[in-house]
Amino acid sequence: MKLEIFLPIILILISSCGWQLRGQQEPNTPSESIYISSNITNKEYVAVLRRSLRTFGFETAWDPENADLKIVLTNFREDTRISSLNASARAAEYMLTEDVDFMITDNNGNELVSLTTVSIERVYEFNEQDILASSNEERRIRNEMHKDIARKILNRIRSLPRSESLSESSFGGP
Repeated sequence: MKLEIFLPIILILISSCGWQLRGQQEPNTPSESIYISSNITNKEYVAVLRRSLRTFGFETAWDPENADLKIVLTNFREDTRISSLNASARAAEYMLTEDVDFMITDNNGNELVSLTTVSIERVYEFNEQDILASSNEERRIRNEMHKDIARKILNRIRSLPRSESLSESSFGGP
């Protein structure tokens, strides 16, 4: 009896508060083409960004004249520091940091997002008894960090106001 009363009340409260499951977000205009200009030496990161763009519905242009937007990657920094020590004064945890400096321009060269830095930090436990597993863990975390930075850049693209000319060029006409 009580369950029959409380269950509808709980469902109404949950649905009215705006709560919903998180899912993969769709881009505002999935037909936009984006050119990635980079002078950073980490080509692996550029490949991750390019894959992320395709995953979220953006086309990657190989020619800057044919692109609606241009992401300019100016700097990429990686750092590894000891985060904590164990009882024998050896590294127990490492902190990994990655920073990417970028800006976004439209196809006319107008700056839409000025030079911005995206940063990510992660901590992982280092097991000196199993160095191979620890290095694999670091590599896995670095890959996740690359994806997180790419996701943050894509979120900046999604938050850009859409101009009429960009929308018209993205959809093929007025």
